[in-house]
Amino acid sequence: AFLAEHGDESVAWDVAAPTWSEIPDDLRGRAATLGSALAPPPPTAAWPVPRALRPTWDAAHAEAREAVALGEADDWLYARLQAAVRRALLAEGRRLAGAGALASAADVFDLPLARVRAVAQSGESPRVLREEAAAGRRLREAQALAPPPGGRAPSSFGLEGRGTGGRAVGTVHLHDGHTPVPPGCVLVARTLLPTELPLVAPVAIVTETGGPLD
Repeated sequence: AFLAEHGDESVAWDVAAPTWSEIPDDLRGRAATLGSALAPPPPTAAWPVPRALRPTWDAAHAEAREAVALGEADDWLYARLQAAVRRALLAEGRRLAGAGALASAADVFDLPLARVRAVAQSGESPRVLREEAAAGRRLREAQALAPPPGGRAPSSFGLEGRGTGGRAVGTVHLHDGHTPVPPGCVLVARTLLPTELPLVAPVAIVTETGGPLD
């Protein structure tokens, strides 16, 4: 039901982010801070791997390196496609901004792709695009602040749901995204992102969205 209502893509496209070719100084700065992080790993003999397990280790290591290489190749291909789409959208954004239909070329990313395509094919520059881009920007900002809607609201007497097993006792902390999460608490939140998990140390997590396999 959620996918039918909201779709399976974020409102904010990845193509809205500048490419490294557009901000090379940022990339150079990041590369300079890596330093020895780019050095090759030590040979197997330097790792505390028992001699009997080294063939297994070497095989697993080779598979892992191949998997990482495939992942990097996939990211590289996607980045090239992303850059091409971004350049095309920016070109249309510059045309519309030059005609006064948009305040800036980057506002094109706040318009639906179908709308940009239709305007580009017609060659027109409707002034209503300014209001449409502003509305799209407000929608994107609102959706960035609001997590996906939960299911049935909890009763007034407590939370109901399905657990993953195990028991824990702790002081409940209602997650607002701003207050630090005290360690050892029972963290209650509307939703949690994978990037948040390394930053918290609760004894249990209760969320309104998601499931046992999340």
